[in-house]
Amino acid sequence: MNVNAVLVMTSAVCLLTLFLNFGPTLGVREERALKWLSALGPIIAIGLFVVAFLQFDLTRQSAERQQRAYLGVSNHQISNTGLNQSPLFHVVIKNFGLTPAFKVRYWVTGVLKPYPSPSLDDVEFLPIKLPLFPTDTIDIIFSGTPLTPQQFAAVQDGTSRIYVYGRVQYFDAFNIERNTRFRLQFGGKALIDIGRMAWTDSGNDAD
Repeated sequence: MNVNAVLVMTSAVCLLTLFLNFGPTLGVREERALKWLSALGPIIAIGLFVVAFLQFDLTRQSAERQQRAYLGVSNHQISNTGLNQSPLFHVVIKNFGLTPAFKVRYWVTGVLKPYPSPSLDDVEFLPIKLPLFPTDTIDIIFSGTPLTPQQFAAVQDGTSRIYVYGRVQYFDAFNIERNTRFRLQFGGKALIDIGRMAWTDSGNDAD
């Protein structure tokens, strides 16, 4: 029940109460109705208080959603993917929100796994925590192990792919813990031709 519905109900009860009090002489039924209305008064008052509280809470939540920090991947690159080369990865984490993120920590890794159903394990967070202000970024650059001839062939034909994935954990301005997970892939003719990683169908979420 929303605020308008409660107000309409309250108005109807008030009008009926006035009619019973100042209208024709009360009969037995009218007296009983007036007693019922008198009993309903406190209930309606409580209902109004509950609805007002819920409305306030919804307004607060909406303000938090608009003002809070949002951390995610704004850019990503991969290079050095030739035979016997060590792949080079570049991932950029950005605060897309309107307020700072605090105690930011993260881990990112890159592995070669069979496509399309890789088994990917989490790794430990880096031992750092830092703030990230609105529009600021964190550049993460790291390299992988050189691709053997067999691995290179598997990436070329798409039976295996290089997966770059990670997790970012932080606290927003309202001291609520947030997490962002991301997962990218590289391999197969289409992605090799454009030299870019692509988002996977799963493993990408945020709260």
